[in-house]
Amino acid sequence: MVCLPHLHDQFDNAARCRRLGVSVTVSRKRLAAIGGAVERVTGDPSFSEAATRVRKIIVNEDGAVRAAETLERALGEAPRRRVQPVRGVGE
Repeated sequence: MVCLPHLHDQFDNAARCRRLGVSVTVSRKRLAAIGGAVERVTGDPSFSEAATRVRKIIVNEDGAVRAAETLERALGEAPRRRVQPVRGVGE
């Protein structure tokens, strides 16, 4: 993956991907370097090997459930039913 962050959390996400070994980050100021970055990630097998390792970790993860659990922990185990379910959904 080649990351080209320019706003908000994109810089943090790009850094996380770089630390995992699955990406190269290109600054908007160095946009001309994007071709070399693409060649690097497609030519260096370490990127696909890292992506395979990461895939094995996240393939069975339920991101929505994990996010909800994280939010509940952050809020001090808030009650689970604050909002009424929408009629017709899941019936």
